[in-house]
Amino acid sequence: TSAFDEMGQKRDEFALKELLKCRPKETDDRVADTYISLRGNHPILDGIESGTLLPNVSHVIVEPEQDARVVADVLYGSSTISPGIIVNEYGRGRVVYMPVMLERSYAIPPGAKGVEVYLYDRNPVIRRLFKQAVAWLAGDIAVKVEDECGFWIVPSVSKNKSKMVLHILNMVTINYDKGFAIR
Repeated sequence: TSAFDEMGQKRDEFALKELLKCRPKETDDRVADTYISLRGNHPILDGIESGTLLPNVSHVIVEPEQDARVVADVLYGSSTISPGIIVNEYGRGRVVYMPVMLERSYAIPPGAKGVEVYLYDRNPVIRRLFKQAVAWLAGDIAVKVEDECGFWIVPSVSKNKSKMVLHILNMVTINYDKGFAIR
């Protein structure tokens, strides 16, 4: 997320701060008793009840810009410590920034302690959130988001003078047998 420069030195501000609508505040290694609380009204949250709690395995504490649209918070116990999801529109584009690792929460293996485990279909709320985020980001572009397939996502970006293409590769593995694919 542009937190470091080309020499590996930590930046005071994200290089992409105009897109992300936040700045890094501090690193935080509190994981026990941290959750992501969804809130607000936004297309990526359609059909998900406000106040829904999701497990959190890692996060970066960020400070939102005044005009940031925060749709989820990172909670430590019952206190909000950072935004968990920020959505933004920039020019003709859209941005969803998650300074949390929801993809790791989605793939928590059966038998993990401290979180509700979804043995067969992983966490359906996280799956729905990801599907709706991709659909919202795509806007008018025809994108089909499917369920029931492998779940390791590897993004890459290609750009030239007139366009930018985000390629999301869905890596299928034996261990993570359900997720979503983008075609």
